[in-house]
Amino acid sequence: MGKGRTSQLQLERQAGLSLAELVLALGAFAAAALWLTATQVEALAAGEPGTRQRQAVEIARDQLELVAVLPFDTLAPTDGFVAPFWVRVPGYFDGELPVAGHDGQERVYRIEWSVAEADAGLRAVDLRVSWAAADGAVKTHAVSGMRGRS
Repeated sequence: MGKGRTSQLQLERQAGLSLAELVLALGAFAAAALWLTATQVEALAAGEPGTRQRQAVEIARDQLELVAVLPFDTLAPTDGFVAPFWVRVPGYFDGELPVAGHDGQERVYRIEWSVAEADAGLRAVDLRVSWAAADGAVKTHAVSGMRGRS
């Protein structure tokens, strides 16, 4: 009877986890979770330049579409690139357009345009959208179009 009782006790001890095994398992889990979180943060940061470029392309396209519906007389030739008269946001310089990112952070883009007389009744419009990259460099996306008197 004593021998059977000892075997049963040994089986009960072996069936559970020791405190050391539990701490080791939790430590491994925490390390894996930390690695996964760091990898996710790095992936989001790596995608930021592409997000900024995509937003600039969308802004430039939208602004050029707006130029297409402006009265022709408002397209007076400019002396180089200037802030468009329609981009005026309180609290920002003329031509600055704040945009909320999907991460909740605000990004500010600078919009400038240049209008030149191409032919009688035809104007060349150049529009550029600039922003500051994470490394401090200024990036620019530019689009051009022609606008005739309609």
